[in-house]
Amino acid sequence: MTTALRAAPHIREVRRGPELDAALEKVGAFLADEGLTDVLAVQVLHSHFEVALDEALLEVTDEEARVQVTEVVPADQVSDEQAATWRFMLDGSPVVMGWCSSGHGGFH
Repeated sequence: MTTALRAAPHIREVRRGPELDAALEKVGAFLADEGLTDVLAVQVLHSHFEVALDEALLEVTDEEARVQVTEVVPADQVSDEQAATWRFMLDGSPVVMGWCSSGHGGFH
């Protein structure tokens, strides 16, 4: 389930510079043209530690305390309805790589 995380570079190895800036401009222009800037955003694909194939990253929010954390949980504890973060594979197909706790309806 979390094979999308396996190829994410460590945060210290993330490529930055003019190529990334140019790509962000293109993605931003596309999102604006499609009217999706209020729904989609971009995050640098990265990892801080390994996530096993039977694990998933789950975003957990405590609205009252105004705290939001990402926890590693067993993959069988998340569902497609909770999908919140995707990455795009080499062929352009989206793959879920992060989920959101159902504390706010399963989706933001």
